[in-house]
Amino acid sequence: MSINIGNKVLQKLLDIFKINRSQGQVNDGLLIMNNTSFQSVVKEKEVVVVVVVEVVVVVVVVIVIVVVIVVVVVVVVVVVVVVVVVVVVVVVVVVVVVVEVVVVVVAAAAVVVVVVVVVVEAATEAVVL
Repeated sequence: MSINIGNKVLQKLLDIFKINRSQGQVNDGLLIMNNTSFQSVVKEKEVVVVVVVEVVVVVVVVIVIVVVIVVVVVVVVVVVVVVVVVVVVVVVVVVVVVVEVVVVVVAAAAVVVVVVVVVVEAATEAVVL
């Protein structure tokens, strides 16, 4: 069965490339392989395969470059966001410290005012008496 199919394929190739069997020639495969039009078709197919492989390689390289660029951009954005968050935290801490210092100063001033008021009242009472 497979030999019969193989013979039909060989016969079809012989017909397509218009190859005539010479007398005593029984190897159809060699006839086809040595035929110049068959060889030119094979060469064209090889060129197509090489071009397709080169295009695939170029596309893969471009995809890898784009992925690397995207990863670098994402890393840079993450670093910038982290730096901004750190700066905001530092500013908030400084503001909190300044507010605490102001509160302590105001509390100290209030204590001074209370002490002055108490001293003035005591002096006023002492003078009145």
